[in-house]
Amino acid sequence: MKPVLLIAINFLRTQWVVVTVMATYMVLISGFFSLHEQRQEILFYVQIHATYIVFLAMVVAVSAIHTERRTRRILAVLSKGIHRHQYLAGLLVGSAMMSAILCLLLGSITAWMSRREGLAIGSIAPLVGDIFMVAIAAAAVALFYSVFLHPLLATAATSVTLTLPFVLNAAYGLSGQRLFPVVGLANLVQRFNFQPLHNGGTPAVAAMVWIALFWVAGSAIFARRDVTISPE
Repeated sequence: MKPVLLIAINFLRTQWVVVTVMATYMVLISGFFSLHEQRQEILFYVQIHATYIVFLAMVVAVSAIHTERRTRRILAVLSKGIHRHQYLAGLLVGSAMMSAILCLLLGSITAWMSRREGLAIGSIAPLVGDIFMVAIAAAAVALFYSVFLHPLLATAATSVTLTLPFVLNAAYGLSGQRLFPVVGLANLVQRFNFQPLHNGGTPAVAAMVWIALFWVAGSAIFARRDVTISPE
């Protein structure tokens, strides 16, 4: 567990600029929203930043292995006896740490604006928890594809995998809300109105399944990949 945490902390440290810029933006834009604070503005703030957090988790994770191989830092880490699955888990935990910081900030700002407007804040924490879990799931999918694809192709593959039900629903009327965490989160955020939602945990449950599946699959493929050659 210690190697995983060390890798995660180091990964988070390399992303401090991303975290700082995003956190600063969220704080500054919340000041603008507070000038015209109404229920709909707060809901819009939650919706747009839930999307940003999930997207950012995917983008950061998808380039992690490529960057580590290009700088050859991955060789230094693996040469210390750390297993491939531990290395991948460290990157995933690092992505989770980054998402946790942004989710805590989102929850705090939303609660602050809601309290000023006299809205109930009890349902904010479960919603932020779902956003957090779905962001980790997006990072897990991104890491899986980045093991064997170039970051651009991995980004495209991850985007298709996460949003496939939207296409199927538009074409064939099929819904993947219970199986695809991003779809479940999108529906949950759209229906969020500061009232408890009975199936609010559905995206988190699906996300946990995805995290386990894609981490195991990614670790199995990563164990057979040659990381000694620097990518072009």
